Amino acid sequence: MINTVVVGKGWPLMVHANDNQVVRFDIKAYQRTLAQYKEAELRNRIEPCSLLTKEQITNIL
Repeated sequence: MINTVVVGKGWPLMVHANDNQVVRFDIKAYQRTLAQYKEAELRNRIEPCSLLTKEQITNIL
């Protein structure tokens, strides 16, 4: 489904994640999908994303 939205349509994603494990899952999903996306940069978001580790912040950037 994420591939359909991002790769197929070129739409940015915004997901809600307020738990460390959920943020980890979301980051992995974004990374897998964006590795296939070759168009203009998108402004994808994870909100509120209030429970982040330093490693997760590095992975997001």
